[in-house]
Amino acid sequence: HLAMNMFELWMFGYTLENVWGSKRFFQFYALSGIGAAVLYLITKDIQLSFLIDDQMSLLELQEASSIINSPSIGASGAVFAILMAFGVMYPNQTVLIYFMIPMKIKYMMAILIFIELYQGFFVSDNIAHFAHLSGALFGYLLIRFWKKQGYLY
Repeated sequence: HLAMNMFELWMFGYTLENVWGSKRFFQFYALSGIGAAVLYLITKDIQLSFLIDDQMSLLELQEASSIINSPSIGASGAVFAILMAFGVMYPNQTVLIYFMIPMKIKYMMAILIFIELYQGFFVSDNIAHFAHLSGALFGYLLIRFWKKQGYLY
């Protein structure tokens, strides 16, 4: 997971840093990381509100406990924001999935978001899928805001 995040950061962040400059790139990365963390905490709260009612079963109590105690560390949200920014700025750029399958970045991002949504709702693992989605959403919103303000190029 960490190796893939660092590879994606290098692969896509390199281009964005060259276009924006180091200061703007760092601002985007830091703001996206903070925004992803805040949105992720909100999604955790929403998940808990759906589980908590007057008569929680033992299974629901265990699920609520796993949501409360799940860690939310890492830079995955900020890395997904970088991926989203690259996808918004260069939607027709071709990337090689697993170094052999050519695909436009806009389709790759759609597939990644679908996979994260599916895993967030239906797969119980120790990965904060909604943190990834939160980073992608925050990155998209920040790119749109900067574009409207004329800050992108």
